[in-house]
Amino acid sequence: NPQNVQTELSQYSSEEKPIITQAVIGELAQTIDLRSQDMFDRTAKGILLLKPEAEGTIQQIRELRQEYEQAVRKIRQETEARVKEMLHQLRISGSAISGINVEADQGWQQSIQELAQPLQERLDALKSELCRA
Repeated sequence: NPQNVQTELSQYSSEEKPIITQAVIGELAQTIDLRSQDMFDRTAKGILLLKPEAEGTIQQIRELRQEYEQAVRKIRQETEARVKEMLHQLRISGSAISGINVEADQGWQQSIQELAQPLQERLDALKSELCRA
């Protein structure tokens, strides 16, 4: 909660406050994940409260998350199409295949891992940038 952070920080001396602030920003930055929009929104709000000049970095992370989400949607659609085609070849169709769980597919898991690795490296670099004084 951003209000709690400000209240807590007000209890420290002017010498301690920058150190504590940097530590809190570091902890918040470590919680940023490509998969969780809600967590990112709360974390970004907290970081910007403590370090308003980080707006550019937060925006870059936001764009990276959007890139990840778009790629996941594309992989999901491709996986669903591939599984439906496979089922169709087995003569299974119609309402029998209405709810395909693509996340159970090994190809899905591998595609997501391949997608996430370079994006995670970019995210880690941006998180390090947030932590710099």
